[in-house]
Amino acid sequence: MKSNKKRISTIALSAAMMFSAVVAPTALNSAGLIKASSFVNELDANAAYATNVVYTVNVSSGVNVRSSRSTANNGNIRGTAAYGVDCIITSVVGSWGYTSRIRCTNGFKAGWIYLPNLKQGWPCKITASSLRLRKNPGSTASSNTVLTSIPRNQIVVITGSKKYANSVWLKTTYNGKTGWICFYDKNGQYAIGVSDNGTEF
Repeated sequence: MKSNKKRISTIALSAAMMFSAVVAPTALNSAGLIKASSFVNELDANAAYATNVVYTVNVSSGVNVRSSRSTANNGNIRGTAAYGVDCIITSVVGSWGYTSRIRCTNGFKAGWIYLPNLKQGWPCKITASSLRLRKNPGSTASSNTVLTSIPRNQIVVITGSKKYANSVWLKTTYNGKTGWICFYDKNGQYAIGVSDNGTEF
């Protein structure tokens, strides 16, 4: 029970203090977790595949983790990672990325993943009954256009964040629309991180 309380406390502290500047870590600490000091405000969607950053499975059917960089046969498949699962890519060769740890349906595995099936950024699950995706961060006023609504339990990939005096907003894309969701404000928290690899959640 004591360890559980410590974990809950750590998560709460991380959410409150480390979300001020996500989301592109460029270094890992000795435990293999992301250093908070390496965060930047937003990922560059047009940047080449980077190493030592978090990627999230972005294909509804999941992705195969392979022992080699080839789809020619299924004998090199070590496991399959589901949509919304994240990993840290430490090496890139062409369109393939290597991770030493990703949660698959048959346990944690290491191997190569075809990078177009991943997206740079952290997974986050909506906990509100419905959460509005807005054009701009920082305001729930009617003048801030609502692009769409994201349903409870939907996992989205976070690619940026902005912190205000009483709230934190996260940048994401849902159903082809890119905008901002309120992570938490004075009235409560509306989403949770579901990362296997980041200290920010």
